[in-house]
Amino acid sequence: MTEIVPKVSVIVATYNRENVISDTIDSIFNQTFQDYEIIIVDDGSTDNTNAILKKYGNKINYVNIYHSGSPSYARNTGIKLAKGKYIAILDSDDLWFPEKLEKQVNFMENHSDVGVLGTFFETVNDDNGNKKIYLLPTNPNILKWCLIFSNCIAHSSVIIRSEIIKMLGYYDKSVDFCEDYDLWIRASRITNIANLPEVLLSYHIHDSSISSVYFEEQEKIALCIMILNVRKILNNNVSDEIILNMKRVYNGFLLNNNDEVENAFNIMFELYNHYTNNNNLNLKELNSISNIVMYLLLRQVIKERNMGINYRIKIFLKVGIFKMQSIKDIMLKLLYQSYKSSIN
Repeated sequence: MTEIVPKVSVIVATYNRENVISDTIDSIFNQTFQDYEIIIVDDGSTDNTNAILKKYGNKINYVNIYHSGSPSYARNTGIKLAKGKYIAILDSDDLWFPEKLEKQVNFMENHSDVGVLGTFFETVNDDNGNKKIYLLPTNPNILKWCLIFSNCIAHSSVIIRSEIIKMLGYYDKSVDFCEDYDLWIRASRITNIANLPEVLLSYHIHDSSISSVYFEEQEKIALCIMILNVRKILNNNVSDEIILNMKRVYNGFLLNNNDEVENAFNIMFELYNHYTNNNNLNLKELNSISNIVMYLLLRQVIKERNMGINYRIKIFLKVGIFKMQSIKDIMLKLLYQSYKSSIN
C-alpha cells in the first residue's frame, strides 16, 4: 500500500499551553490549504495540555517527550518525524491567518531558489488587545543584508524546504531562545530567504511567552550570534565592542565617543563593501542597501550629542565619500549590464 505523503508538515512544540493550544491548532485546521500533517511535540507539560491534545486523536501526530526545557530539541524531534516536502513552524501560542499555507506553498512551488519563506505579522498584546503590524524586508538580497544586524523573520510565519533544514543539521540547541535567528543566518549561506508582503501571522505577547520570560537572555544570545556572523563574513577577529557599537548604531542608540562612532562606521563600510562585492545584486538592491547605510550613518552623526563640530565635519566627509563610492558601484553595475546586453 502506497504511503500518503503530505505536502507540508506542521511542527508545533509546546509546553504548558493549556489555555491557548486549542486556538493554535484550530488556526491550522482552518487553513484553505489542507494537504498537511500536524506533528505536536509536548515537552513534558505539567498542566492539562496532555489531556487536551489527546482529544484530537488521529487528527494530529502527538508526541509527548520527557521535559527537556529546550524548544530546539522539541522542534527537532518533530522535524525528524516529518514527511512533508515543506516544514512549517508554529509556536503553540500563535495563530495563522486562513490563507497562510496556501499562499506560501504557491510561492515556494514557483520560486525554487527560495528555501525559507516568512510573512509580515501582527503582534497582539493579550493584556490590552493592542495590535501592531510589522513589515519586513521581502527581497532576498536585502533581507540577507538586514539579517546581519537583527532577526527580520517571524519564526511562526516560516515555511522551509525539508532538504534545507536537514542539510543545515536542524536547530542548534546551544542557542536556545534565539535558535531561529541562528538557523536563518546559516540558511542564508546556502539558499535565498524571503518574506511574503502580507500579514499572515498573529503573534501573541503575554507574560509567559518566551520573548517575555527570556528577553535579556535572548538579547545576549542574539548578539553573540551576530558577532560570530560578522567575523565569519569579514574573516577577521574584530572586537566584540566594535560590533556591539555597530549594533547600537543600527538600533539608533547614542555612543557619545568619537572613536567608538568612527570604528562602528568603519566596520559598517567594510561589511557594505564585502556584501556588495560578493553578492550578485541588481541596481535596485545595490541602491537600497546603500540608502540603508546612508540613513544609519547620517542619523547617528546628527544625534551624537558630544561630537565636536570638527569631528562632525570629518564624519560627514566620510559619509560623502561612502556615497560617492556607492554611486560609482551603481554606475559600474549599470555599465556592466549594458555591456552584457550589447553582446547578447
